[in-house]
Amino acid sequence: FIRKSPFSIMRIFYLFSLLFFGGITHHYCKLMDSSKYLISNSFHLSIYWALKFITIDRIKSGDFGVQTSVPLPIPEKDLINQNEGEIISSNEADPIKNIRLSLLNKYGPATYQSWFKKLEFIIIENKILFKAPNEFYKDWLLRNYPELI
Repeated sequence: FIRKSPFSIMRIFYLFSLLFFGGITHHYCKLMDSSKYLISNSFHLSIYWALKFITIDRIKSGDFGVQTSVPLPIPEKDLINQNEGEIISSNEADPIKNIRLSLLNKYGPATYQSWFKKLEFIIIENKILFKAPNEFYKDWLLRNYPELI
């Protein structure tokens, strides 16, 4: 069981994202987050419960006070186009834009937005270095994407 905190749904989302990548995972977590009952201290949320097919069906149908008006995620192709547009129109140097486009194409829009978009790239002596927003971010990237070093 996951003890309630402001980050309970985000923990579930993180666990889901380890299992399933894409906007559907995010949408499902937003549906759960829309229910006052599911995020209350009186409900004991667990990953096992949330992954059961019957639970998924009930949440999608609006049980537990879920707001079914939560918008569906943008299709992946549209997310790729949106990210490509942002990268191309940015003020970054062309080599950095090329790295960003390469990361987007290699790992997809969900991973790019979650882990690479917030990176700051710096060119020093013909080397491109990245600066992460914080230590957790940096450690996670180094552990999960060691080929980037």
